Amino acid sequence: MDFSARKPLCIIPARGGSKRLPRKNILSLGGKPLLAWTIEAAKNAGLFDSLWVSSEDEEILETALRFGATPLVRPASLATDHVTVVELCIHLIEEFEFLEKGYTDMYVMLPTSPFRSSETIKRAWRAYLEKGADALMSIVALAHPPQWALMEADGRLSPLYPEQYETPRQGLVSAYRHDGGHAIGKIPRFIRTRSFFGPGTIAFPVPEEEAVDVDEPIDLAWAEFLLQRSEGKS
Repeated sequence: MDFSARKPLCIIPARGGSKRLPRKNILSLGGKPLLAWTIEAAKNAGLFDSLWVSSEDEEILETALRFGATPLVRPASLATDHVTVVELCIHLIEEFEFLEKGYTDMYVMLPTSPFRSSETIKRAWRAYLEKGADALMSIVALAHPPQWALMEADGRLSPLYPEQYETPRQGLVSAYRHDGGHAIGKIPRFIRTRSFFGPGTIAFPVPEEEAVDVDEPIDLAWAEFLLQRSEGKS
């Protein structure tokens, strides 16, 4: 396979309307906006001719431009809590005619994963190409088995999976979550299926230290702690 014929489109969705952590994409982490961490890692990977940041927020778009990305204004209708990353990507690909610009694949990076490294970006892209995958999703193991989940109704508890609730961890199938760091897919297939998932989707485990996902105030505090600890060791 001629890997040089592949041209990845880097999309960084960064809306401004987060409720759990307001303005999270431009909050400071280690002295620079959260968004900047993803832009810099993507630039240093050396895979992309441009980095495209999609937002409805003027300040976020200005931040993207300041750190070397190309801002894409998204309509307000695609900036609500109910709009998925898949819907947004479909809109961007079709609205800005990225297929006509020669892009063959897309690489989506959420800015809430600030510790993803440029080396891991390159490893994910290489794994995706070498395995002939239709799509790739980065994963990290769940801290607790989902089979142990409980549900509450009127103050009363019951297991979500009663038949497996008492099963020891070693007897359960391992489960993972997508950490938001890396999602790659062939653009024509993605437009057709509107999903990253399918028989040709491969898993890409990421280092635990890169899987920090900043969605709550405690997540940002944890990221600051990890960053300070890392700097203290260097």
